[in-house]
Parts: sequence; structure tokens; C-alpha cells
Amino acid sequence: REKAIMKDYANIAMQYAKDIQTKKIVACEFARQATRRFLNDIKNSKAKSSLFFFDENAVNEICSFAESLQLPDIKKSLVLQDWQIFIYANIWGWKYKDNHERRRFRTAYIEVARKNGKTSGFLFPFILYDFLTETASESYLASATIEQSEKSFQEIEEIINGNSELKEICKCYSSAITFDNSKITFF
Repeated sequence: REKAIMKDYANIAMQYAKDIQTKKIVACEFARQATRRFLNDIKNSKAKSSLFFFDENAVNEICSFAESLQLPDIKKSLVLQDWQIFIYANIWGWKYKDNHERRRFRTAYIEVARKNGKTSGFLFPFILYDFLTETASESYLASATIEQSEKSFQEIEEIINGNSELKEICKCYSSAITFDNSKITFF
């Protein structure tokens, strides 16, 4: 089997930020501010006094993982859009120089209109990646109704069952998914 060519997701994120700044991509003021901060942070991270560095490998790894997931509703692998890659880069790419395991951002606020890939494009890959890579990760799916929480849980279960590697290492129960000491559940 041929080895798949991995995309340079970190470069895609940087180019997206530059395209917003040069107005090649039309964007709102908040997107312009976020991309300006990102590009300034890249430049400032090169200084010895900076606490943070941009881990391109981490960005490439999380985005590659996300795009390896087959979504049950469309029966195809996820394809991240540039703006999604930019968000992944911001959340997963920034690390502390003195502790490469510690991410700079532990929380994020992402506001996107309905039906634009928040659940499939962010929530499911983030939960699964964290679930598989962090020790004793716990994710609790909560919604306005238990039915909606359970639906999201079932979609994650379908993603796992649709991937032979994940299916082999994860245990899916009626109200929890486990891997080592990690757990995903809903309420």
C-alpha cells in the first residue's frame, strides 16, 4: 500500500491567517483580530523571552487524525476546511517552551452558525483525540435534552465502530466508551 501524503496543516493555517489579513478572504472583525494575533504570536514566539512556541507537528497530527475519521452521517472521511484547520492550530499548536506537553490554550470559544461543522468538525475529533492521547481523559456529552446527548454519543460510537483500529482498542457500552483509564459518556 502506498504511504499517504500528509498535508502541511500548520502551513495551511498560517496561509489562511495571511489571506484574512491581506483581505484575499473576506472576514469579520473578530476573524481579522484572531488571525492578526496568531501571526503576531508566531513572530513573537521566536524571541527567547517568549513563553510559548508553535508546535507544527502537533497541528499536523491532530488535523491528520481528524481527517482520518469517517463520519457516519455521510459515510466519508472528514475533510477539514481552512478555517477549521486555523482553529485546530490555535488550540493544539501553542505549547509552553518549558513543558512541551502543556498547551497554551485549555479553553476556546468558537461561534459558528448552525450546520457548519461544529459537531463533526470539532467536537468529535477533539473528544476522540483527547480520549486516545491523554491519561484518564473524561468527556461528558450534555445537551438541552438527554436524547440529543445520546445521539451525539451514538455518533461517536459509530465513528469508533467504523474504524478497525479504534474498534479494536475501545470498548463501547450502552452509556460509556472506554479506553485504558479514559471515558466518554453522556447525560
